[in-house]
Amino acid sequence: MSLSDREIEHVSLRAAEIADDKARNREKVRIMLLTLVSAVLLAVLTTLFTTFGYVTMESIISVKTEESFRNETGDIRDLLESEVKYQQLFTLSLHLENNDASSYEDRNRAMSLLEDIAEDSVLSGRPGFMGMVEKIVSAFYATGYGAELTKIHEIFGRKLISHKEIARVMMTHYGDKVVGTDAVVSQDDPQYAILRQYISDAPDQTPLRGLKMFWTLLTQFKHDKASDRVRNLVDQSIEMSGGDAKTMGWRLFSKSKAERWQINPTSEGRTIEKIVGELLQMYPDLNTLLEDNPDLNTLLEYK
Repeated sequence: MSLSDREIEHVSLRAAEIADDKARNREKVRIMLLTLVSAVLLAVLTTLFTTFGYVTMESIISVKTEESFRNETGDIRDLLESEVKYQQLFTLSLHLENNDASSYEDRNRAMSLLEDIAEDSVLSGRPGFMGMVEKIVSAFYATGYGAELTKIHEIFGRKLISHKEIARVMMTHYGDKVVGTDAVVSQDDPQYAILRQYISDAPDQTPLRGLKMFWTLLTQFKHDKASDRVRNLVDQSIEMSGGDAKTMGWRLFSKSKAERWQINPTSEGRTIEKIVGELLQMYPDLNTLLEDNPDLNTLLEYK
């Protein structure tokens, strides 16, 4: 029985593959033997050297093993401690979101955990981390923890500005502080500088565009009520549409009466109420933002 040309070719190729495999295996064995011999020679030479130098190979291995064990267990312990802190912050952020945040213990614990985790780029880079920060920032704003919000801004900076919801809360906080004081608006005011950062660099999207316009208009109006700059901002505000116009209208409505956004109105709330009232009186065409807002129709009768 004779083989066809194709079968002969197949057998030849298979034989070549087997030969190649055997050659590769022989090379692996050769390399392993060379490695083993080198290791043995190195061990013998090291033992001779260290023995005459009053240091034994056993002691070196022992020290290195202990050091390695300490380093590895230390790393594991640090990882576990970091993970525990992350989970503690997660639990605390949920608690603050659903409960009164006036506890000094909760406030101090949250700040301590945020500062620790901020130093760990892996933990602070997790997708869910900024969501926890958002809950804490919102709770702190509602409770009036201004110093803590400034500290959080100092720690995270650009991450807050680029986060839509956090930027909204922080812009409102610093807007309240700048407009709600009896002092004139000053370029040297650190809080005004931070507010301008959020207005300038926060995401350019709804509803932040309306919020940016609101605080830009209010700070300019407080600085110089009858300036051309204010008139231009008023015109731009009236031309807004959609969600941006709704945001602008809602802010004008809520800030025009302190009780609409503060349970117990403060001097800050009353100052903002006064300035917004003056703005609407001097530029009555802004009222169209309230009147054309369906969400405010049922509320305007209480204005």
